[in-house]
Amino acid sequence: MKAFSNGDSSSLVHLNTKQADKFIDYIVDESVLLKRIRVIKMSQPNVKIGKIGIGKKVFYPATRGQELDTSKRIQAVADSIELNSKEIIAEVFIYDDEIEDNIEGAAFKQHLMQMIASQGRNQIEEAILYGRKNDGAEDLLQQFDGVFYRVEKNGGKIVDCASGIFSDRYMDKQKISKLYKSIDTKYRKGLNGVFMPNDLVIDFSDKYETNLNTVDKKGAYGKSFIEVPNMSVEEPVVTGSKLTISSNVTKGDTTVDLSDASSLSAWDNVVLAYGKAKQFATSVVSIATNTLTLADAVPFDYDSWDSNENFLYKCTLDGASMILGNDKNIIWGMQRKITIEPERYARLRGTLFVITARMDIQVENPEAMWIAKGLKVK
Repeated sequence: MKAFSNGDSSSLVHLNTKQADKFIDYIVDESVLLKRIRVIKMSQPNVKIGKIGIGKKVFYPATRGQELDTSKRIQAVADSIELNSKEIIAEVFIYDDEIEDNIEGAAFKQHLMQMIASQGRNQIEEAILYGRKNDGAEDLLQQFDGVFYRVEKNGGKIVDCASGIFSDRYMDKQKISKLYKSIDTKYRKGLNGVFMPNDLVIDFSDKYETNLNTVDKKGAYGKSFIEVPNMSVEEPVVTGSKLTISSNVTKGDTTVDLSDASSLSAWDNVVLAYGKAKQFATSVVSIATNTLTLADAVPFDYDSWDSNENFLYKCTLDGASMILGNDKNIIWGMQRKITIEPERYARLRGTLFVITARMDIQVENPEAMWIAKGLKVK
């Protein structure tokens, strides 16, 4: 099979700048989230993005013939955020009979890139939103810190709609108002949208469909609703008290020992290390005294002595969130160094294509992003 235009199916193919940009465009295409946020096509592994800040007070009364007191002089502070790309890899095996005769050379390479971009787009979106970086990552979600985790960890405002501050968890204007009023007024002018799952947009529209007052069903306070298909409506929502893990848990285990499991029952949902890097939700299959048997193997090690990971909560898996902010505050960078290496398997009559690339995720100013979590779809 002639995989590429040069006919060499065993050589490493480096995409040139134009081809790499096209591949990145394939990923962005048809993605609501990626079309809105800032996309950086990186020419090297590390890219600094500069930003300049000044203090709040700039002007002071002037006195004729006197210089301004140097203590009142402000200086622009140069700052930057850095994208440090990390390698990602995909392997795609294609049988000879799955490739149409007319897809050869450059046309095949383009077709292959489109397929990979289309399949990988959802993974990248989920990593941008929900990533939590961990050592020994085996999934894209474990390789990067996403928006939700970065905002919560770095001083962004969180409104927990499941904390009892509202009479229910369903979507309405009151909750958007609470989120909006929690925003420092200096940031409000820069807000340009509310990211949320499609189901929350539908609930909001249904609630005010027959309202006698004029309520914009496509936005609130001049900020449009931006529907992001990959935003989850199955996030963990804590419903029980904090329970302590009493002995170390090894990655791959399906049992967890607690100091006291009396508040749990079989088929309860539980979340380990809630709000931390090793957060993981699953269900309880059975309980023997204080030992839980879980429906899924845990993806991380949990140390009983580490207060950041030695705990568990009973929960429901019906949470949804919305993000209020400026979409350009979210940054996805992908390095143009993209390679496609075909490896021929003659006895299987197919070719394995190994694609490598590098990317990173950043939030320029986590304090200028606001999240309402714990919402529930009707």
